[in-house]
Amino acid sequence: MTKNRDNSEIKQSNYTEDYFFTCVDGFAEFKNNYGSSYIKKKEISLLDVQPGLKFLDIGHGRGEILYHCEKLGAFAYGVDYSDAANSIAKNTLKQSPNAWIIKSNCEPLPFKDGTFDRILVGDLIEHLSFEKGVRLLKEISRVLAPGGYFLLHTSPNSLFMKFIYPILILFMDKKRRKGVIQHVNIQNKVHIHEYNYFNLKRLAKTANFKAHIWIDADITRKGTFRHINNLTEAEKIIIRLVTSVTKYRFMPILIFLGNDLWMKSQKVSQCNR
Repeated sequence: MTKNRDNSEIKQSNYTEDYFFTCVDGFAEFKNNYGSSYIKKKEISLLDVQPGLKFLDIGHGRGEILYHCEKLGAFAYGVDYSDAANSIAKNTLKQSPNAWIIKSNCEPLPFKDGTFDRILVGDLIEHLSFEKGVRLLKEISRVLAPGGYFLLHTSPNSLFMKFIYPILILFMDKKRRKGVIQHVNIQNKVHIHEYNYFNLKRLAKTANFKAHIWIDADITRKGTFRHINNLTEAEKIIIRLVTSVTKYRFMPILIFLGNDLWMKSQKVSQCNR
């Protein structure tokens, strides 16, 4: 079911080092010299990070996005209110002189108007209430420089979890079912409001935030999605059939099957208005 615990507050102590090293996307790749997952590589690519730009990662987690953006020549800043995340990220960035992290909530953001050329919110919005998500988008609009880009990624798709997940779980073998259920149970402890295509559009509209919103047609993340490891032959056939359809971005199917939701926006320059 879609979570909507709007009045809930998640203590930062829930975000332990174990959480970042066993649950958060890219933990396996990170252990290999701060490597990046499919999603994190895509985030950097979509933001077109260039030398000299000022980049902000809101909810920086382990810090690998900051690490790679700094290596690309950007001045990289991160904010996160988790003690564990900040501790891990400090170690990740110990050889990154142009990367900085700040312990802070995301509202208000502790920066001046128009500070950043690129801003990322990766797998964070689902940890906030809808109302806080609206306030965050307004803060992003404030600190984003004219001409700058903002990118958001969120997962899972609440429609997938409501309609597809209960069916899929029935067909998994016992070992894989146990692992997936364990992962979902961890998510349930820290996700307040999960999104789908429709309520993500509503979020942007409520915040008066003009953005392009889409569902990733590559539902297997180039075959790297960890929950599809060790598929049976029958499951592989089903996956191939589904992906052959979704690669053409057939929206009615993607609305339910796509688990990666994206939002991207460019702040219009004053002179172009």
